[in-house]
Amino acid sequence: MMEISLAKKMLGGIAYSMGRNRVSGRPVKEVTLIPADLVDMFNEQGGKCYWSNLPLNPEYNKIKHHPFAISPERLDNSGPYSKENVRLCRRIFNLGRMAFPEDDFQQVMLDLKVEFKELAA
Repeated sequence: MMEISLAKKMLGGIAYSMGRNRVSGRPVKEVTLIPADLVDMFNEQGGKCYWSNLPLNPEYNKIKHHPFAISPERLDNSGPYSKENVRLCRRIFNLGRMAFPEDDFQQVMLDLKVEFKELAA
């Protein structure tokens, strides 16, 4: 379960990043999400990472820079932080994807799953 306090903290992180972008002259993205949207997304995704389908554990968000922390991922990086354009994933996948196209990254995730199965065999 995602607490509303975590959703507020995540949105605060986005606001901070957009403030840094504004100061440095980088593009500032519109943010229309509210904390309840992130909680709804968490529930709609069944508490699972959009990319890996692994469980999202809010406890990781208490550890600074943890790669498994829940991260709001824009599917279209040129678009806004909106309910239509954001999914929740583990930070490691958000950072790994960056601006890599969504469809291509889905294939990367499939390839990763195959590689893990081969390693386990």
